[in-house]
Amino acid sequence: MVSKGILAIVSVILLAIGLTAGYALGALTSPITETIAKTFTKTEHHTTTLTVKGDLGGYIMAIDLIGRSLRADLHRLTRLLNEKAAGKISSRELAEAYQNSSKSIQPLINLLLDSPPPEKYVENYKRALLGLIKLKISHELIAKSLREDDKNLYTKAVEIEEQALKDLSWIIFMS
Repeated sequence: MVSKGILAIVSVILLAIGLTAGYALGALTSPITETIAKTFTKTEHHTTTLTVKGDLGGYIMAIDLIGRSLRADLHRLTRLLNEKAAGKISSRELAEAYQNSSKSIQPLINLLLDSPPPEKYVENYKRALLGLIKLKISHELIAKSLREDDKNLYTKAVEIEEQALKDLSWIIFMS
């Protein structure tokens, strides 16, 4: 059986290769996909405004990384939910997993904020941001409900999670 250490090393190497390829693709497509608008306004003072809109390559890479991360996280949480149902882990352990999931979503939100898309994709961008925020909040609420054994809060949190996953489904299935 392959040890966890070897799997971790292979995973890091594959991630590095994927990131390098993504950056290379972004560098190649960046000059093509950037939209540069120059507005020259003549007033008493000469004003030059340069607006650079989102980079499609960076946005696609961010969406791909977010999708992969969400997929892995949701798979882990599903496995833990099954273990909880089988009585193998406690509610506290499951609550900790949801709390960790909530914490891991913040860097994904930051990544998306740092990778704005071209104007054509702004609606999907907003939907993704809103979905990530809803997912973060729902996982915090699920963790709290599991710690406090609050079934009403758990039900509301799961409803929020379902809405978030609807908003994020296109990202999860794309990656």
